[in-house]
Amino acid sequence: MKFIEDKKLREEMFFKLWNEEIKINTNHYELVFGNDIFIKNGITREELKEIFDFCDRYHTLFKYVYKKSDKEANEKQINYILESLKENQVFLIKHLFDY
Repeated sequence: MKFIEDKKLREEMFFKLWNEEIKINTNHYELVFGNDIFIKNGITREELKEIFDFCDRYHTLFKYVYKKSDKEANEKQINYILESLKENQVFLIKHLFDY
């Protein structure tokens, strides 16, 4: 897959792919400010893995701040998010992507 040059097309493609492939409980997250994801308490490890897998799969199409990583690095991030949610109830990932 190759980077999508046209900004509007990138935005459309991102939301098309996200809506088709991300099947997690919408009560557990919210896309905010265009390119941030607000993760809420109650999200599961499997749901977070789905988000990371999506980012790994499509990182070349969009200008991600997110960088593709191995499963071990993803697991560390998922553990960190889940631990943070125990204390803070919410977790904001800034600039996950830039369409």
